[in-house]
Amino acid sequence: MQYDFVIYDQADRPVAVLEAKAQQGTTAQWASAFRRNLLAHQAHPETEYFGIITPAAFYLWRGQNDPRDVPPDFELDLSDYTRSLPKEALRGNAFEFVVSSLLTDLESTPSDRWPSLSNSGFLDALKTGRLSYEAAA
Repeated sequence: MQYDFVIYDQADRPVAVLEAKAQQGTTAQWASAFRRNLLAHQAHPETEYFGIITPAAFYLWRGQNDPRDVPPDFELDLSDYTRSLPKEALRGNAFEFVVSSLLTDLESTPSDRWPSLSNSGFLDALKTGRLSYEAAA
């Protein structure tokens, strides 16, 4: 499986895989089940972080590489970020561009704006690593 986004460290090892999902009305329970299915049925590199980003939330797991159904370690409300976007931007492939923009914004945002992402170490991985958009061929 090719994930939508991969963050590589300075040694070019994957440290995070991120999946953009334009699913409305998601919950942590939904994200856990979606993650479990992805990990159980698709190839997955060993990474420090695994994330699912939806229009409503960014669900992030740290150090969880087995396919068990576990809740995310971090859940960030993205409704303020996506509220002003046109509905078309929150559907299908267009949502991947929204996520790309979000990740670019996170790279340049002060750490205190998203304290849980900062405390998890994810922001450091994003800021010091290389973000790759893994578009499907």
